[in-house]
Amino acid sequence: MASPPPGWTSSAWPRCTPSETRGSRTDVLDTLTRALLSVTIAATLGTLEPLRGQLRITLSNGVSPKEIVEVSIHIEAWAGAARAFEGYQVALQVFEEKAKYV
Repeated sequence: MASPPPGWTSSAWPRCTPSETRGSRTDVLDTLTRALLSVTIAATLGTLEPLRGQLRITLSNGVSPKEIVEVSIHIEAWAGAARAFEGYQVALQVFEEKAKYV
C-alpha cells in the first residue's frame, strides 16, 4: 500500500475497504459527482470500453449529456485534445444508443 504524502499522519490517509472504493461512501461524494469522476478518469486514461460502461451508468444516475460534454471539454485542457476527442466520440455513441431506447 502507498505511503502517505510527506507531512500527513497515518490517520489522515484513510484506509478504504474494497466496498468503500466501489462507491458506498455516499456521505462524502454524491452519486452524480462519483459518476462524473468515473467518466473523467476512464476518459483521461483512454480506457474506452470501461468509459462506455461508465457513461451508461452516469446517464442512468441522472447526469445529462450536456454535463458529460462539459467534462470532455475540461478533459481537453488537462489530458489533451486527442484523449478528450476519443472520449467524446464514445460519449456520442452512447448518447445515440440511449436515444434508440427512450
